[in-house]
Amino acid sequence: MSGQQPASRRRVRGRRHPKQTPQRILLGCALLFVLLSLLGWLGSGGTRDVDPPAESLTVQAAASVDALVEPEPSSEPEESSEPEESSEPEESSEPASSSEPASSSEPASSSEPASSSEPASSSEPASSSEPASSSEPASSSEPVSSSEAEAPQDIDLNSLEKPQQEDEEEPDEEEEEPDEEEEEDERDHSAQSRPREHPEAFDEELLVTVGGVRTRMNAYDLICRAVQNETNGLLAPEALKAHAVATYTMICYNNEQGIAPAVVLKTPVSAATEDAVSAVLGQAVYYNGHYANTVYHSTSCGKTTSSQAVWGGALPYLVSVDSPYDKQAPGYRSVAAVSRKNFADRVERVYGIELDGDPADWIVAKRDAPGGYVGTVEIGGYTRSQGGSYGTGTITGRSVREQLLSFGIRSHCFEVEYDEDEDRFLFTVYGYGHGVGMSQYGAHYMALDGYDYVEILEHYYTGVTVE
Repeated sequence: MSGQQPASRRRVRGRRHPKQTPQRILLGCALLFVLLSLLGWLGSGGTRDVDPPAESLTVQAAASVDALVEPEPSSEPEESSEPEESSEPEESSEPASSSEPASSSEPASSSEPASSSEPASSSEPASSSEPASSSEPASSSEPVSSSEAEAPQDIDLNSLEKPQQEDEEEPDEEEEEPDEEEEEDERDHSAQSRPREHPEAFDEELLVTVGGVRTRMNAYDLICRAVQNETNGLLAPEALKAHAVATYTMICYNNEQGIAPAVVLKTPVSAATEDAVSAVLGQAVYYNGHYANTVYHSTSCGKTTSSQAVWGGALPYLVSVDSPYDKQAPGYRSVAAVSRKNFADRVERVYGIELDGDPADWIVAKRDAPGGYVGTVEIGGYTRSQGGSYGTGTITGRSVREQLLSFGIRSHCFEVEYDEDEDRFLFTVYGYGHGVGMSQYGAHYMALDGYDYVEILEHYYTGVTVE
C-alpha cells in the first residue's frame, strides 16, 4: 500500500479542476468585449480638442521660422578707434579709411606743412590732417562707379563749430633755382634710387609735439607708433615702407627748421608696421640734397594737387600727378546735403554775403585747380568774402570745405547742385583729404600692383631721390 501512494498523488496533480475551463472562457469573453468596445469608441473619433484660431497658428509658424534663422550682421561699419584717411589711409578701414576710410577728431598731425591749420585725425589710414574716418585699406580691386546711387549725408551747419580762419602762411618758401652743380646731381638721380641702410637711425632721437608737449623720442619707436596711427598696419607691405620713409622725412624736414611737428601716436604696433619700419628706418626723401616736405593724404580724386594751390607755397616736388588707383578706394565718392536755409545762414555768417533770388544760382564751383580740384568759387556773385568771419579772403574750394562746411565734406574736389525737390544743396565729393603729396590708398594699390616703396615715393614726390 505504501508503495502505491506516490503514483496516486502524481495522477491527482496532473488533472485539472473541473471548474477552471468555464472561468477561463468567461475571462476571455470579457477581455474580447472590452477590446471590441475600445475599438468602437476609437472608431467614432473619441474626444476631440477645439482647433486654435487661425491667427494663433500663423503667429506660431512665424515664431518657429524666426527661431531658425540667425539675424544678419549689421551693414553699418563699426566706429574705428582710419587709416582711416584717418586722418587718412581712415579714416576705415582708411587703404582707413576705411577707410573712410567713423569720425572722431584728433590732434593735428605733421602730415602737412607746419603752417597749415587743418585738424587732425587718426582713425584710419590717411593723413592726420583730416577728420577721422572708419574706412580701412580695402582688398577689393573693383573701381567705384561715380554713378552709383548713394544716400546723401545731411550736414547741420548750425551744429558745427565756429569756422576756422584759413592759414594764409605758405608751407615753405619757393625753392631757389638750382645751380649747375645741383642740376647735374638731379640728372644723376634720374634713375631709380638705391637706398642704403642707416643702422644709426635706430639710436636717433627726433623732436615732435605729442598732445601739445614738445618731446624727444627714439626714432624707431616714434615712426612705428606714428605709422600705426595713420595706417593701423593695414596697407600693403611696400606701401607701409613708403609711409614710414615719408613720416621720417617729414619729421626731419621740420626738425631741420627748428620745428617740432605735431604727431598722433598709437599702440600697440602691429608686426607688419614694425617690419616695414625696421626695413627702411633712416632712409629719407631728398630734393636737391635736402629733406623734402613729404606731406600725404588719404585719397586723391584720381590726381593729386599742388602745394601752391592749397597752401600758396610752390614746392617743385609737390605738384599734381596721376593717381588712378584711388578710384578703387572705399569712400572715393561721397555725397553730402545741406538745406537751403542752413546754407544761406552759414554763408552770411562766414562770408558776409546775403543770398536771395534763385538758389540754383547761389554757388558756382569750378574744378580749375591742378588735378581737377575746386579752385574758383563764386557765391552770391562774389569770389571774395564780404566781411563775415572769413574776413575778406578769396573764396576757394578749400575755404568752402574748411570754413563754410567745417570739414563736412571729405575733400575740395567736388561738384554742387541745388535739389529743388528737396530744397537742398547736394555736394558730390571725390577723394578724401587735402590732395597734396602721397595718396595713402594710391600707394596701397600701387604696392598691390607690384610697385616697390621707392617707386611709390618717386611717383608722388616729383624729382626726388630716396636714400
